[in-house]
Amino acid sequence: MKGLFLLAALLGAVFGRDTFEGDQVLRIRAEDEAQLALLQDLSEMDWLQLDLWKEPTHPSLPVDIHVPFHNLQDVKAYLLFNEIPYTIMIEDLQAVLDQEQHEMQSARSAPPRNTDAYDYANYHTLSEIYSFMDMLAAENPTLVSKIQIGASYEQRPLNVLKFSTGPNRPAVWLDTGIHSREGSPRPAAPGSPRRS
Repeated sequence: MKGLFLLAALLGAVFGRDTFEGDQVLRIRAEDEAQLALLQDLSEMDWLQLDLWKEPTHPSLPVDIHVPFHNLQDVKAYLLFNEIPYTIMIEDLQAVLDQEQHEMQSARSAPPRNTDAYDYANYHTLSEIYSFMDMLAAENPTLVSKIQIGASYEQRPLNVLKFSTGPNRPAVWLDTGIHSREGSPRPAAPGSPRRS
């Protein structure tokens, strides 16, 4: 969930908004296919500047929508007119982002001395993550090793941890810390050229 908040903050920066003060996140539950279609229509009203956190896909599944403060009345009126039930999931998005920022800054004030003190509940910078990887490898030299497997587009090292008790053992690859659709290429549309 915290990743969504940070994504929302990033989107705000991209679109030139300084704050999300008063913005709300609504959890909407369509009761049938007709209401689901109305929610789809709502999501396509670009002038409302809605940010769908969970798309309308099935009446049994909730739809979460970030609504800018200046469009709250319009969206709530639309939902009320169409008798679509909703609850306020986040009352003030900026307050949540401010709290998240405060927690992240507090976590950085005292770097952990060992892996037991590492804060798994907050986001970390790349250097903090790499420092944690170094600590984990140092604390477990017979089990863990850090390996650089390449470089990013920005020429940052791409490091992985290898957990192994010896050669020729079965392996498992865990890919973590990425956003959706970031870790693998999207499938090509039928008839379109494939990238390799």
